[in-house]
Amino acid sequence: MKRLEFNRFVESDFVCLRLLHVAKQEDHLGKRERIEKEFAVMIDDLMSIHLDYNNIGKQVVAIWQGYWMALSTLDIAE
Repeated sequence: MKRLEFNRFVESDFVCLRLLHVAKQEDHLGKRERIEKEFAVMIDDLMSIHLDYNNIGKQVVAIWQGYWMALSTLDIAE
């Protein structure tokens, strides 16, 4: 799957949908483990680029909210 583009603001609902999509694609890992792995990749990608501090904070919050939304959706679905 293509990496997120952090040059513009990423919304938390978009992150949630991306994580759920990734979780459904993966068979050899559990859904929760795949979400956690993709979450770590997103944060790592974000921290490896140079953005102003305020923008990074907003991006991290959006990714974090999307992560918890995806986990909550999985818990409801199961």
